[in-house]
Amino acid sequence: MRILETKVWSPKDIGEAWDIKTSLQDQAVFISGGTFLQTKWEKGVPYPPHLINLGDIREYHQIDSRLEKDSFTIHIGAFAKLAECKNHPLIKETFSLLSDMIGTIAAPAVRNIGTIGGNIANRTGDTIPALLALDAEVSYFNGNEIKRERLESWLQKNEDSLILEIILTEPKTSFRNYQFSKKVGRREAFSASVVTIAGVCSIDKNRVEFIHLAAGGGDSVPKRLKRSERLLNNQLVDTIKPQQIYEELLKEYELVSDAFFSADYRRKVAANLFMAEWENWREENGETYVK
Repeated sequence: MRILETKVWSPKDIGEAWDIKTSLQDQAVFISGGTFLQTKWEKGVPYPPHLINLGDIREYHQIDSRLEKDSFTIHIGAFAKLAECKNHPLIKETFSLLSDMIGTIAAPAVRNIGTIGGNIANRTGDTIPALLALDAEVSYFNGNEIKRERLESWLQKNEDSLILEIILTEPKTSFRNYQFSKKVGRREAFSASVVTIAGVCSIDKNRVEFIHLAAGGGDSVPKRLKRSERLLNNQLVDTIKPQQIYEELLKEYELVSDAFFSADYRRKVAANLFMAEWENWREENGETYVK
């Protein structure tokens, strides 16, 4: 099928969009920015008979801050463009990790079209490790109601749903957080990353107050590396054994192989990236956090 033969639907609200998809089933695909679908089409995947364009649903384009249960939160509409998220002052100032990661996605022209919800919806997007490290939540419509839960839980489900918002909550800590993200990618603008990692940690007087680590890459669904986190949480920095952490990182996440890179190669790259970030932090803060 050629793209000119595809019918485009433009619903005005989430309910209408869901009803169209329900009636057309596998003959229809939701689309907002469309950059992820473009990667599939360039690989020869046929165009669907129907596209359901979500861009006219204005309710979920916003980015705003709120106070919820004495915590500062940012709500990011799923249809907000990646470029807008990258450059938004609320995100850059408080959740720079996400802003930095978005800056590694393809080219500026792609980020001006693609949406953050679309990047998450395919479950392999490069923003996901950063959002997992930030302990993000999502709100989504499942056909009956709007629900809210951690992104980590949503990724483990296979049920159909429409992501509406991404919610970030500022950690309740009086200490400076260290946020980092790294991506190893291929040269093609639309190609999936080889490995993407992200982390957030807070250290008080030489003790790891908390640490969140996440990784993804290629067709792997990103995940939190909780076993590795447990080896670091509440530990004195000077007593942490880097080799033990490295070995756990190698074992914890089975990244998916593809035609270009093996799972073993991806694991080693991810583990090396994490350890390099840890050593960089130690060098930069060694004089600050001492016994």
